[in-house]
Amino acid sequence: MADESVISPGQEELLGAMLGKDSTLPGDCKLAGGSIEKTIVKATYACPSGEVVVELEHPAAAPADATRTDKFALHIERGTPPPGLQNALLSRIRERETQFHWTVYPPPTPVAQRTVPARAGVVVVLVLLVLAAWLLWRRLGRRTSHG
Repeated sequence: MADESVISPGQEELLGAMLGKDSTLPGDCKLAGGSIEKTIVKATYACPSGEVVVELEHPAAAPADATRTDKFALHIERGTPPPGLQNALLSRIRERETQFHWTVYPPPTPVAQRTVPARAGVVVVLVLLVLAAWLLWRRLGRRTSHG
C-alpha cells in the first residue's frame, strides 16, 4: 500500500486562487463551485458551452491521462473545456503551487492477527462440556451417598 497524500486544512484560499476564484477564465468560464474531499479538489466551471468539472489531486494518485505540475495532476472529470481553459488553470496552479503542501500519511501497518483454528474452538467447547459433566456427576454422587 502506498502513502496517502491528503490536502491539509487552511489551504482553501490558495486553492481558490489556483482555480480562478473571482476571475473570468478563457472561454468566458467562471468557477461556479468547488469542494475539497480529503485527497481531491473538485472544481465546477460555468462556461457558455456547458459545465466543466475539473479534478486536482496528487500526481502519484492521478490517472495516467492527467496533466501534471510539480505538486498536482489536473484532469477533466466531465464536460468539454473551451480552448485555453486547461492551460490557464495549469498556469495559475504552477504560479502558486510552491505555497501548497500535502500532508503525507504512511500506509497503516498491518496488525498481526492471531487466528485460532476452528478445531481448537471445538476442542475448548468439548473440554468445557466434559468438565461440566464431571462436576455435575460429582455433585450428584455426593447427594446419593449422603442421602
